Amino acid sequence: MYSLKIMLGIAIFSLFAYTSNAQPHYNAWFRGTLSIPVHSKVKTDAEFQHRRQNGFENDNMLHKPLMHSFRTWIHYQYNNALRFSVSPFACFSNNGIIQQKEDEWSLPNHEIRFTAAIESQKPLLNKLHYMIRPAIEYRWFRERNNQISRLRNKVGLKYEIGKNLNVLVYNELLLNVTGVSKAHFFDHNRLGMIIEYKMTRNIKADFGYMYIHRLPLHNSYVLNENNFMINISYEMKKSMLRF
Repeated sequence: MYSLKIMLGIAIFSLFAYTSNAQPHYNAWFRGTLSIPVHSKVKTDAEFQHRRQNGFENDNMLHKPLMHSFRTWIHYQYNNALRFSVSPFACFSNNGIIQQKEDEWSLPNHEIRFTAAIESQKPLLNKLHYMIRPAIEYRWFRERNNQISRLRNKVGLKYEIGKNLNVLVYNELLLNVTGVSKAHFFDHNRLGMIIEYKMTRNIKADFGYMYIHRLPLHNSYVLNENNFMINISYEMKKSMLRF
């Protein structure tokens, strides 16, 4: 606990030690997930992402590509309050954040990522839940041939509006612990809100907004990002898996 407080203190200091002298960015994040139940407590996910960003000196969040990826997950639901997750493989194609006109034609860099996470949810009131999700990531960047280990911790409050409708408010802090200079220990911080709507028994849609303070590895100042998100998840029925 003491070491975690030190890390958070350093991260907060790193965030405010830099001043942002750039215009805010506007991004659109899209994600689709196919969930396949393997056991009553185990399921696997195939996750596809595509993100877009505004171009140079415009606010069109769909103008240029930002990232696309494919990621696999294995989830183990230990009980109603605790879930363990592992992503044994993920590949990302990342376009740089556009800050200059020439950035619009820069080539993407490619990343392989491995992730492990624990998610816990506890009830606070009748329909209000507290959640926390610490995780660790190993990231290998092919073009630069370097590796970064990153810690991330997400805390939030979820309120059940109705049987099929929830609202989640959260903050997630991401810290680089190996593979970068001390000046880039702080990676970025996410503050967001998501509306979760269960459209059918098997389909869930998330609509949200997230505000990010980000310190790119090649920058000495923090960037501000406005991110609008749409996530669609489909969980296959167990009966569909019978041969």
